[in-house]
Formats: sequence, C-alpha cells, structure tokens
Amino acid sequence: MRSGSLVEESYTIARQCIFLTLLGASIIIACLLLERTIFQTENEKATKQLVSSHIYTNKILLTDETLTLSATMAAITGKDQWIQHYNKNLPIIDQAIKQTLDLAPTDIAKDFDNETRLSNDKLVELEETAFDSLKAGNTTKALSILQSPTYISHKKILKKGTSKFIDDMVRAKQSNLSHIQKRAKLLQMFLLFGAVLSGYLLFRRLNTSLNKTETAYLEAESEIRFLANNDPLTGLANRASFQDALKTAFSRAELNNSELAILMLDLDCFKPVNDLHGHPCGDFVLKKVAQRINKVLKNHMMCARYGGDEFIIYIEFNKNDNTPNIISREIIETLSKEIIFDDISVKIGASIGIAEYPKHASNSLELIRKADLALYSAKENGRNRYQLYQQEMEINLDKRTLQEEELRKAISNNHIVPFFQPIICLDTGRIKGFEILSRWLHPQQGIISPIQFIPLAETTGIIGELTLSVLQQACEQALSFPDDSFIALNIAPRDIQDEWLVEKILNVLQKTGFPAHRLEVELTENALINDLSAARRVISSLKNLGVKIALDDFGTGYSSLYYLSELSFDKLKIDRSFISSLHDREESKKIIHAIINLGQSFDIPIVAEGIEQENDAQVLGEMGCHMGQGFLYSKPIQAEEIPQLIEKLAPMDSQAISA
Repeated sequence: MRSGSLVEESYTIARQCIFLTLLGASIIIACLLLERTIFQTENEKATKQLVSSHIYTNKILLTDETLTLSATMAAITGKDQWIQHYNKNLPIIDQAIKQTLDLAPTDIAKDFDNETRLSNDKLVELEETAFDSLKAGNTTKALSILQSPTYISHKKILKKGTSKFIDDMVRAKQSNLSHIQKRAKLLQMFLLFGAVLSGYLLFRRLNTSLNKTETAYLEAESEIRFLANNDPLTGLANRASFQDALKTAFSRAELNNSELAILMLDLDCFKPVNDLHGHPCGDFVLKKVAQRINKVLKNHMMCARYGGDEFIIYIEFNKNDNTPNIISREIIETLSKEIIFDDISVKIGASIGIAEYPKHASNSLELIRKADLALYSAKENGRNRYQLYQQEMEINLDKRTLQEEELRKAISNNHIVPFFQPIICLDTGRIKGFEILSRWLHPQQGIISPIQFIPLAETTGIIGELTLSVLQQACEQALSFPDDSFIALNIAPRDIQDEWLVEKILNVLQKTGFPAHRLEVELTENALINDLSAARRVISSLKNLGVKIALDDFGTGYSSLYYLSELSFDKLKIDRSFISSLHDREESKKIIHAIINLGQSFDIPIVAEGIEQENDAQVLGEMGCHMGQGFLYSKPIQAEEIPQLIEKLAPMDSQAISA
C-alpha cells in the first residue's frame, strides 16, 4: 500500500514538473516572440522615421535650390513668371521643415531650428528684397543681392545645418536601435536565467521524489514478481506459473523416461464455511489447506490454486510406482482433520481425480482434462475419495452429452410436464393445494422419474430452463383448479444463484395470469447452504410479490434452526424419512413432535411428507400437524385427473366436517 501511494505521488510530481516545464517554456517563447515583435516594430518605426527624415531634408535642400534658382532667374531675366515660381515653392519648403522637425527628437529639432531658422528667414528676406528691386526695374541690384557674400553665406549655413540634422537623426535612430537591442539581450538573459533556475528547482523536486520512491519500487518489484507467479491468498503457484513448471516437468519426464501425474483436487463441503462463518473463515481454511498439502508433497511435486476451492498438483514419479495414489490418500486424510478458526471447528473433505502420463495422455492439456473427468467421477461416487482416470469416463461423458441434448429437446418440446400431488388439511380432509412434480413423458421409454433426469439437469446447468418450463405449464393448468388452492414449486439449489430468478418467475405469472398469492416456492437446506445471501435476496423479493415460501425437508440438515431464525418462512415441511419411521423409532416421533412445537412457537404451519397409512395421518393430526401429503391421498397425477380426485376426496371432507 505504501509503495503504491509513493508511486502515485511520484507520478503526480512528475506530471506537475512536466506541466510547469511546458508552462515555463511557453512563457519564455511567448516573451521572446513579444520581445521580437516589439523590437521589430520599433526598428521598423525608427527606420521609417529615418527614411522620412532623408526625404524631408532632401526636399528642403531641393526646394531651397529651386527657390534660389527661381530668384536668380527672375533677377537675370526680369520675368515675373520666375517670381511666381518662387512664391509657389516657398510654402513647400516651410511644410518640409515642419515635417522634418516633427520627426526629429526634441533636442535635435531644436538645434536644427536654431541653426537654420535664422539663415532661412534671412535668405527669404534677401530674395524678397531682390524681387522688390526687380519690380522697380533694377535687375543689377537684384542680381547683386543674390550673388552677395551674405546670401551665399546663409545658403551654406542652411545646407550645412540640414546635413548636420540628417547626421544627427541617423545617429539618434541608430542609438535608439542599439538601446532596443540591449533591452532585448537583457530580457533574453533574464528569461534564460529564469528558465535555468526553474529547471534546476523542478529537477530537485522530481529527483527528491524519485529518490524517495526508489526503495519502494524495488520492494514492489519483488512483490509484483511474486504475485505474477503465485496466488495472493494461499501463496501457492497460480495457473500461469504452474503451466510453465508443468512444461518443464514434461520435458524432464520425456528425457528421464519417467512418468507424470496430474491431481485435480476439489474441496468438499467448503461452500457452507463461507455462508455460515463468513469469508474470513473461508480464506483461513484455504490457507490451511495449502499449508497441509505442501507438507504432504515432496521433491518433484508442485501444487497450485486452480480457482476458488480447486487445486491442481503434478507429481513426477518412476514407472511402476504408486506415488500418486499414496499422495492422494495422504492429502485426503490430512484435509479431513478439523480446522480451528476463532474457536470455530470446521470440517471439510477433498475429492481428487488422477490422470497419468504417458498412460492416459501425451500432453499437459489432455492430462488436465482427464484428471478433471476423474475428479467429476470421484465427486459423483460419494466425495472425500480419489479416483484414477478410466476410459469408461469418456464413454460416460459422451453418454451424458447425448442425454443432455435429449433433455434439452424434451424441455423445448414440453415433454417434461407437471404432475400434481395434493396437500391435504389433516383436520378437515380438504385439498389445500398441490405440489408440482416433474415427469418426463418419453416417446419410447414412457414416464421417466425425476430421479433420473433432475441430477443431469443440475450438473449441465439447464435446471433453470426445466423449472421455468414446468412452472409455466403448471400455472396454465392450475387456473382451472379451485380458487382457494395453491401450487407449490420446488426450486433447485442451483436456481437460487440465478440473479434473474425472481424476474423470470414474475414473467411466468404475468404471462399465464396466475395469481402470485396462489404460488408457493419450496427451498431445501442445500439451496440455503450453497448461497445464503442469494437465498435471502430471492426469499425477500418473492415475498414482496405475494409468493409464499416453504422450507422443505426440514430436520435433515444440521443448521435448520439457524436458517429458521435468519429467514422468513410461511411453512415447514417435515421430511418423509421421519414419517416413514414414525411407528418404528421413538426418536423419529420425538423429532416430529419437536418440529411441530417449533412451528407453533414461530406460528408457522407444518406439512408432513410421505403419509402412506391412515394411522400416520391420525397420529400426526393428534400431534398438531396442520397438513400432509402422500400416497394415502394420491400419487402424483396430471391436471386432467384433478377434478376426479377432488370428487373422490369430497366425502372425506364431509365426514370430517360432520364429525
């Protein structure tokens, strides 16, 4: 847990560092782009100003030359058009000077104005004086003014000032550009320093985190390697590592000309451990089982947890050696001993199937399959034993496959039909209801007892389909029965584990229109033992629909009282084994009496099964039993025989009432 949290913290810090690095890089790039944009903008602006300055100053010089030329030509020729030409260019030079001054820095503009303004004004004054002389007809004087040293001197001053202004403007703009470049370099250095400092701090933080988790990673690596090859609960090898080891064992067996056995082991009576004592107890039992198996195993043997309460073992042994049988016997013996968990004594067992290489199979997959077949045979033949694979098991498997296909067809074709056995009120003799009993109407074999096909339906997983098919037929037929009668359906233990069982029963009731309050569901203790939580859910949901719940074969299990206190039942049914020995064994009579008293204390009606003699019914009635069923009243019959049965039992009803 600690290494996991450190890993998570390390990844979080790494992600933060990456985010901050990317953010910092983005900021730096953005600043550089901004700086470049500002620098470029200012550079372009300064360049434009410089170019404009050149244009305007050249314009000043050119216009000034034009003015001088116009004045000179006017003095030489005496023509008025040159004076007009002069006056036309005079506003141009004033505008050029103004534009130039607007572009220039204040100090340069001021110097330029100081240096050129006086000369410019003096030149204009001299040129206007020359024009006045021209107008008076004195061209000689006008020309002498324009050629005078004063005029020439001011022309030089204007030209020199303008040239100096251009040079000052260039230097100012270059200085401005240099200043911009220095600022850009300073910003770049600052950003670079910030990036280095940030990178160093981020590296320090990430490095500290990685150093902190390095030890945890090394520890986790070892744990992960263990978990990859072992079952986390028992510590045994898991399937993957067992398969790898088995391949190596097969190679050794081929090389050494030795033999190899696979033992498939399944725990007996493990399910009630979880249901009665909780999963912590179940986990403890599995750990103890693993420990006990490992104590029995020797060199060249390996055990793995195959899933749930199933284990797999391989044993390398020499030819003509009885090691697999010996090991199997020892395992069954050690697992049969009680296990103590928090003052709770737990008793389990084990069934083992054995298959050997090369006698039974040439590869690991086939060997495991045949060991599994042998395990199935061991469980079928009484459990808590081991069974060596035999060829007949394949034949039995093929036979079961054919029987399963035939049974599926029988269910889909409604050849499995409901028979009904009446449940009688022992006080009045009236029929209270009917228990639904399945029969297979086989085209060739006739009526087949459920003893022959129910176990097959359970082991193949089609018992649910069979139950619902028979229930639907029974509900359709029972609609013609007396309105105050009920029908009782026995639910197989496997059906309880179907999460949709209640919905399926409700669907049948809705489809047939049979009232829920006239349906009674019978559960055996085996159904409760297999999955108590599922049974509790099913019972609660069915009772909410109005369906009645009965506990069947009461008294045959070791935990009947526990279930009676934990769950809500509407009826208890005394197992027929107690009724059949009612007059022969005093113990049976005492048990029946105790069950009846228990039912009365819980206010639960009692039904006795297997009543075959009149004195059985009489004694049970005297003991306070409410209802009974058995061959005394009727064998199981089909729906069309029910009216005759009701008519047959009617006199009993009348006699009982008159008595």
